[in-house]
Amino acid sequence: MFKELNSIISFQKIKNKNPKPKKNKNNIENVENNSITIITIPNVYQKNIDIQSDKIDFTNDIHTFILYKEKILKKIKDNNNSLSMIEMQNEVSYYKYIQSTKKTQYSSLFPILYGLYETGILMEYKYPSLFDSIFPLHLINKEEFSIDILNNIFHKLSILHQDKIQISQSIFFYDIKLEIFDHIQFIIKHYIKTDTIIKSINNINLISVNDILKKCKNWILQYYSTIENYEYSLIHGNLIMSHILINNHNLFDISFISPRGHFGNTKNYGIREFDISKILFSLQGYDTLFYSNNPSFDIHNQNIHLPIHTFTSYEMYEKYFHKIHQIWSVIHWFHSISNFPKDSTKAILCYYYGLYFGSLI
Repeated sequence: MFKELNSIISFQKIKNKNPKPKKNKNNIENVENNSITIITIPNVYQKNIDIQSDKIDFTNDIHTFILYKEKILKKIKDNNNSLSMIEMQNEVSYYKYIQSTKKTQYSSLFPILYGLYETGILMEYKYPSLFDSIFPLHLINKEEFSIDILNNIFHKLSILHQDKIQISQSIFFYDIKLEIFDHIQFIIKHYIKTDTIIKSINNINLISVNDILKKCKNWILQYYSTIENYEYSLIHGNLIMSHILINNHNLFDISFISPRGHFGNTKNYGIREFDISKILFSLQGYDTLFYSNNPSFDIHNQNIHLPIHTFTSYEMYEKYFHKIHQIWSVIHWFHSISNFPKDSTKAILCYYYGLYFGSLI
């Protein structure tokens, strides 16, 4: 099945053109803590997490995790990977900014931070992520999950979004241009070359990627051109289910981890729709794809069938997610292609998820 999928469209790795960050003394290798045990973690996703033991059952291709009791050290695997270094530095910079504000209301939004370093973060880790604990596919369709959990997530997110700054119209649209037109076009151009076999996804006739991006561009520009005062909110930027920690015994006890740290070229702040659409993108199935050892799909008669998360409570869906969030979620799917430089199957599936949801707009 992989050969069949991989033969449909060409997959190319993007060469990393960013210069390597300069090394300095503020490095995680300089952290001495004999009580922390380094753990070798397989590059696979496993569901069960025992946070009281010396084992941790999740990882990805970018980070190594070191766990001891209720502390966890998140560290990039390859210090020579400049993209990973930049992402980590953006995350560290975000946490430092949160600390510098000295706003007590943020203490309930993020875990306790014990150390911020150039290549890693040492933080409190008391609870598993929402995806690890109660987000499996068979639970998302339960109305009580959808309503209670999402209400609490959006309540916490509203606290973050209350922090606002005024920006110029030129900065606003420049950041949008970076997020959509420049970066996405670059990814599509260098990763996806041709598409000649698949004509439909889940029996929905496909629209070309260029037509989808044109439609997203026109709709977004029209939507934001009606704004009188341009402002950004403090955002998380990468609010997927795997980045939300939750106490299973108290659904109000939620905290956010792994912030993106920027929107376009602006640090820490951005449009609220970006956060909300990332939640939608996650609910559509990104976390499931990311952590899957063997992604599920089927190809028959020029149709590819992909597993799609559905929502029992349309009232909940319509309450939080509007067309602007659906359009941004399409952008997120195309953007996530670059998250899988070593896994062409997942990269191509992100492309088709983007085509699928883009064809529904």
